[in-house]
Amino acid sequence: PVPAGTAKATTVASADVATVAPLEHQVKLTQGGSVVVRKGGRDVSAWRFAVEPDRAPAIALVGEPGVTASGALHLTYSLDDDYGVVAARGEIAPLTDTPTADTSTETSAATARPLYEAPELPLSLPQLRARKATGETTRDLTAHPWAGARVRLTLAATDEAGQEGRSAPVELTLPSRHFANPIAAALVEQRGRLAQDANAAVGVADALDALTMLPDKGMDNFGAYLA
Repeated sequence: PVPAGTAKATTVASADVATVAPLEHQVKLTQGGSVVVRKGGRDVSAWRFAVEPDRAPAIALVGEPGVTASGALHLTYSLDDDYGVVAARGEIAPLTDTPTADTSTETSAATARPLYEAPELPLSLPQLRARKATGETTRDLTAHPWAGARVRLTLAATDEAGQEGRSAPVELTLPSRHFANPIAAALVEQRGRLAQDANAAVGVADALDALTMLPDKGMDNFGAYLA
């Protein structure tokens, strides 16, 4: 091997091809260079190699996240890699600062104590080792306790070398089930707040007290009220 920019060649062990079995030599090339095979002081074969870096993959949302008629989250995204993407996922995280019902306190992502992990969001690939393609994923997250919460979504793609590319983060509200009863909707909202941060328990309790203060004003089922 003769790395580009060096004046001196690197010689690997020679052998008498008439008396020994074929040999294999491995040399790691960090830059372009050539390989020459000589026999009896004469060049018999030569190859030239160009070393190109394997860049990290790129992934980006195409348009805004959407919601299907059934309430599932729908994402469209572009994928780009020189040798092909082998895996992709969406990472969901709470927003940095979220006001609580108690205006004297505020929770943050650094101090929050979520009762549930963020929902997992594996992304579908249009084909394995896709080099330049557009993918689509539809996931129903409405049963997750974080449904209805404001979150930050980042897409990540991985190539076979383990390199990772990440998209610009976007903020969105996770799709949730629709509740026609306003009391039910309010209860689910408080459940989501508590699921994301146990520190919000006092504010959630105050909200529940307010919701149940006048059961005859909006609660038809007194069994549900007592529960």
